Amino acid sequence: MALRFYSSALIVAVLSATIAQQALAAKSSDQLLPATTKGLLSVPDVDLLQKEFDTTQFGQLLKDPLMEPFVADFKRQLQENGNRRMEKMGLTLSDLDKLPTGEVAMAVIQPAANQGAVVLIANVAGNEEAAKKVLDKVSANLKKTGGRQVRRVAGDVISVFELPKKAGETTAEQTASFLSGGMLVISDNVVEVEKILKAITANRADNLASVPAYKESMARCQKATEAGKVPHVRWFLEPFGYIEAMRVIDPPTHKREGPDLVKALRKQGFTAIQGLGGFVTFSANTHQTLHRTMIYAPPVPKAKERYLLAANVLEFPNSKSLQAEAWVPPDVATYSTVNWNAKRAFPYLGPLVDEVTGQPYLFEDIIDSTKNDPNGPQLDIEKELVANLGSRVTIVTDFVDPITPKSDRSLYAIETANEKAVAAAVEKGMKHDKGVKRRDVEGFTVWEVTSQEVEVMELTIEVDGGEVQHADLEIEEEVLFQPGKGKTRKKRASRRPGQRAMANSAICVAHGQLFVASNIDMLEKVLKHANAAVAKGSLDATPEYTAVQKEMTALGATDVAARMFSRTEKEFRVTYELLKTNEMPKSQSLLGNLLNSALGDGKPGTIRKAKLDGRQLPAFDAVSKYLGPAGTFIVSEDNGWFVTGFVLKK
Repeated sequence: MALRFYSSALIVAVLSATIAQQALAAKSSDQLLPATTKGLLSVPDVDLLQKEFDTTQFGQLLKDPLMEPFVADFKRQLQENGNRRMEKMGLTLSDLDKLPTGEVAMAVIQPAANQGAVVLIANVAGNEEAAKKVLDKVSANLKKTGGRQVRRVAGDVISVFELPKKAGETTAEQTASFLSGGMLVISDNVVEVEKILKAITANRADNLASVPAYKESMARCQKATEAGKVPHVRWFLEPFGYIEAMRVIDPPTHKREGPDLVKALRKQGFTAIQGLGGFVTFSANTHQTLHRTMIYAPPVPKAKERYLLAANVLEFPNSKSLQAEAWVPPDVATYSTVNWNAKRAFPYLGPLVDEVTGQPYLFEDIIDSTKNDPNGPQLDIEKELVANLGSRVTIVTDFVDPITPKSDRSLYAIETANEKAVAAAVEKGMKHDKGVKRRDVEGFTVWEVTSQEVEVMELTIEVDGGEVQHADLEIEEEVLFQPGKGKTRKKRASRRPGQRAMANSAICVAHGQLFVASNIDMLEKVLKHANAAVAKGSLDATPEYTAVQKEMTALGATDVAARMFSRTEKEFRVTYELLKTNEMPKSQSLLGNLLNSALGDGKPGTIRKAKLDGRQLPAFDAVSKYLGPAGTFIVSEDNGWFVTGFVLKK
């Protein structure tokens, strides 16, 4: 009996060791994936991630009984509106629950131009029987949707299904999957699956791990990580390739009009950003969340400056003097400040604006018209304004109740090197504008852009290939002038009524800053605080800001290029309330505009449909108690920028 017990125990021990060795010996996703991988999200240990996340305040929030209706509804929406390619592969996220015994990774690949593919890799060593059931389910799901198994390849290891053709398709899409060597792989690209299968047993030379941007970003994040610590999430992105691949994988329902931003940035040298990648960890201790990111952008060989063309605007020198200024009110939602030299960047803005708008000479024409048009302000923007600016830019945000799509407010502050000269330039540019009202606030001149309908001048520039119109300048008759470099172009203008851009915005030069606010009330708040800062105290004296700065110092923030501070319960308040009322697509905040651009259907002037139904969310007071202050700092390095960010316990 005893012998049988010890024999059984020995067998169990041997099997356990074998499984452990298989998991240990299994290759990581970056060794299996090709060098053409443009996006990777990897979880080394799903169970550990879940365990650690549950201990954080974010995990506690999701387990709060008040959140149960929304969480359940969110899961339902996720299943109903899941990723298109995941559905095409016959797989759902719930199929992966409890399946991996090691790493699970999702990747976006760009096999060639105008191609995109999605790959799922899961280490299921020791759990092969459950994995086989998942593959059987995948096959059944594909057959239900009209798919048919067309062949098995690589020694009958890879199962290939052909999906029904859609209208306009000449070639049917396929999906492929296999279970081998303890690895489960599913993709919508058969060729890539075949290569991954080979890489399990034979080293792959063209793998993701060999890509310099990936290798350097992972190594830099590992260097900053405490010894013995394993990140809960690893990720990587090659931005241009990823966007291009995703356009193929999940194309917009309507073709977007206007210039292609990705192509424009490519032409202007922004491919200097070769990739970015990072680590994310969760903990119930000091940091609820800690993320580190390397933006890999080494100097371009043989370039006259660091980069080529307009990408040279990406210069953010480090300094020790990036603490909150005295004029920053103590109750702001977010505060961000960065070293950036406007004077040095100015020459590169013209080509960038022209490329992004698709309008050659637009920037040059605006600058020259502002200076030379006899009916305009006759302001030399570069010499009278930009030359007198400093090298620091600060952004603060807050909001006003009741919450509406217009509640978010922001203020931009550009440091001045010569405050009087900047004030004179601003006055020169504003005083004759009929849509601008001059006001006195706290002893300073404020220029308010009104929301009333005004006669906006439409400038039509006659250029080769057609006309370009914009509404920035006033020209009452045809004029000829030299835009520079000996070029002469004919201008003509016509009046048309229109709504002014940045309605209710305001501009002021005060306290060594050029202030530009999205709302005059926001500017008034800052000016009133600045005049009483000694009595009231500023942001840098608040306990939340002090705690965040202390943690930044502990994480190595000495000489930095940028610092960000957030009261997350304020930062996300407007977003939360708009999600709850399904009005997020109407938001006029920066986040709202970005989401509308990214998630819209591509039709100009339309409001996108809400992607998430938030009506089951509880009142914000039930959520805010879980949201602590957050901080981020950026350090400029020889090969790019290193970003460290965290969220502290409430």
